[in-house]
Amino acid sequence: MQSDSLIHSSAPATSTNLRDNTIVRSLRLWSQLDVIIQEDARQQGLSVNGLINTILRKYIEWDRYVEKCRFSSLPHEAFREILEIVDDRELAKLGGDLGRRLPKDLLSLWFPKVRLDTFREYVERCSRYDGIGKSEIRMDDGELTIAYFHDLGQKWSEYQKAYRTEEVKTIFGVSPQIEAAKNSIITRFSYPNQS
Repeated sequence: MQSDSLIHSSAPATSTNLRDNTIVRSLRLWSQLDVIIQEDARQQGLSVNGLINTILRKYIEWDRYVEKCRFSSLPHEAFREILEIVDDRELAKLGGDLGRRLPKDLLSLWFPKVRLDTFREYVERCSRYDGIGKSEIRMDDGELTIAYFHDLGQKWSEYQKAYRTEEVKTIFGVSPQIEAAKNSIITRFSYPNQS
């Protein structure tokens, strides 16, 4: 098995679209890594190059930052069971407290300036990589809508409602409208003009 692989690496991380430019870079891999990458690429219907770019993109957009702030990994089922034993009011209070403290710090870690576009990118990255839920974002006529979907039940929706309320208030100084359902929350707010 050949230990060298040729990949196209992405443009610098500062690019808004990591696929804008590509370069050819020779990369030496341990043979066992190459076997695993080839098998995983085949199973996912990707080229080896495509899988390696996906892995590197996740590192650039997520892993290198969350390692700095000590994110924890936890099996989904364990997380669900922890949620079940926590008091509803305490969980919502925690959501509000963390919503006031964490987002601005996390955004500052990822991006040089906290703005609407960087907030949107932050929400998209969390959706893509955190393994908890998925978000869809729309911007229409000065209003941002974030639809967040998960399978953790009403308690997680109430936590997210409290978190997102304080997050938006802290970052943008506006109170969002939020609808919480069993497995989703919809957040809407008018965003300030950031010319």
